[in-house]
Amino acid sequence: MILNPHLLEPGFLYPSQGSRSPFMQTYTPDETIADFDEKEGSWHSAGSGGSAGQGFVTYLNHIRVGFAIKPERKAAFPKALSEDLTKQLLRSGATITSSENPGEGRFVFRYVCGHTQGSVAVEPLKHDSGYHGPNYKGKEWVMAQVNIDEKWFKSAADQPR
Repeated sequence: MILNPHLLEPGFLYPSQGSRSPFMQTYTPDETIADFDEKEGSWHSAGSGGSAGQGFVTYLNHIRVGFAIKPERKAAFPKALSEDLTKQLLRSGATITSSENPGEGRFVFRYVCGHTQGSVAVEPLKHDSGYHGPNYKGKEWVMAQVNIDEKWFKSAADQPR
């Protein structure tokens, strides 16, 4: 990305590859989803972006995946995805500062990694009847959604506590 120096605001930090955390750069739910996917077709949608800020840069990454699952395996999916998220956060060098599991398959992890503070939220599986209806060959179409939000600060000392 090339930025026009005449458009830069003094004191603002701008998105760059070096200010995205290793977790955001590498995270994917694909391995966990593959363990539950009944191979009846699937779809994957992702959107990401970054924005400048005074003293920080904000990044967002939203991932949605639709797939077929056996109804009796739906209850096990959130736990499996949570365990995989934990492994990927720790492998990327992040420290998990808190985790919430308010129920119904939703959970949130907050973490720090170097100059980054972030959160990753997994939404409950939602019905996705866009393919074959609610029950196709004894399988259910669902959508998994993961949202990652991060703030990168110029120095760890600049991070709010």
